[in-house]
Amino acid sequence: MIEPGKGIRTPGVDDEEEIVIHDARAARADDDFDRSLRPPKLADFVNQTQVTDQLGIFIEAARRRGEALDHVLLAGPPGLGKTSLAHIIAAELEVPVTVCNDARAFTRAEWLLGAGRGRRNLVAITLGTGVGGGIVADGRLVEGVSRRAGELGHVLVEPDGVRCGCGAIGCLETVAGGRALVRQARAAVERGEAPLLGAADALTPEAVVDAARKGDPGAGAVMTRAGEAIGRALAALVTGLTSEIVVVGGGLSAALDVLGPVIRARLQERSAVTGDCQLVASALGLHAGAIGAAIWRQAA
Repeated sequence: MIEPGKGIRTPGVDDEEEIVIHDARAARADDDFDRSLRPPKLADFVNQTQVTDQLGIFIEAARRRGEALDHVLLAGPPGLGKTSLAHIIAAELEVPVTVCNDARAFTRAEWLLGAGRGRRNLVAITLGTGVGGGIVADGRLVEGVSRRAGELGHVLVEPDGVRCGCGAIGCLETVAGGRALVRQARAAVERGEAPLLGAADALTPEAVVDAARKGDPGAGAVMTRAGEAIGRALAALVTGLTSEIVVVGGGLSAALDVLGPVIRARLQERSAVTGDCQLVASALGLHAGAIGAAIWRQAA
C-alpha cells in the first residue's frame, strides 16, 4: 500500500490463498508522494517481497471527476501529470496491473475474507481523512456507472452544510471525515466549548475522539453530529438495499465505540423494513484495503 507520508504495504496471496503481509516501508510525512510512485522504486520493492502470485499495490491518489478509474492525477514531475498508472507499473514490473478504488478494495476484502465473509448483502464504510464505501448486493460487488458505486462520503446529509471538495454542499465527508472533525473541533475550542482539547491549531482527529471519550462537551458534540450523519446515510442505504451487515474500517474505525451507539440507533429506526442489520468493525484492520487489492483480479 502506498499512501502519502505512510509508505508501502504489499500483501501477497500465495497458491493456497494464504494472505502474506509484507512490512510497511516508512516514509516521512513531508516526502514527495510522486517519488513513492516512480516505477523503479516500486519494482525494487516488489522484487524484494518475492511474491510470485497475486500482489496488491494499494495506492491512494486523487483523480479528476469523469476520468477513467485507471487514470490518476498526480502533482509531480513533468510528464507524470495525467497518465495511466496501471500501464506504467505494468511495463516496469512486466505483470498485469489493475488499479482499483481503495474503499472498494476494502469492501471486497471484508466481504470475502473478513467481517462480511459468507454474507450476500453488505455495506462497507471507511472513515479516515475522508469517507469512502462499497456495496455488495446479491453476492456481487456493485461498481455501477464509471465504477463509482458506494461513494458514501458524497451522500447528502446536511443540505445547508459546507461545500465539499467534490463541489457539492453537505456531503457526509464534510461532517464525518477526519478533516471535518478537526474543523468542527477547532471551532468548538475557539468558542471555549472544548476544555479538554489543546491548541486549536494542533488538533488531530484522534485527539477529538479521545477527548469525546473523556467527556469533553465540545468534542462529544462533534462526534455525535458525525455519528448522526453517518447513521442517517447508512440507514437510507440499508433501507434501499436491505443489507445484512455494515462493516466499518479506516483509520477512524477505532472510534466506533464513540460513534456506534448513535449509528446503531439510526439503523434501528429502520429495522421494521430492513430487519436486524449488524454494525461491526473491520476484521482485517488497516491492511484490509491492501488485501482487497491483492485479491482483486482473482475475485473479479
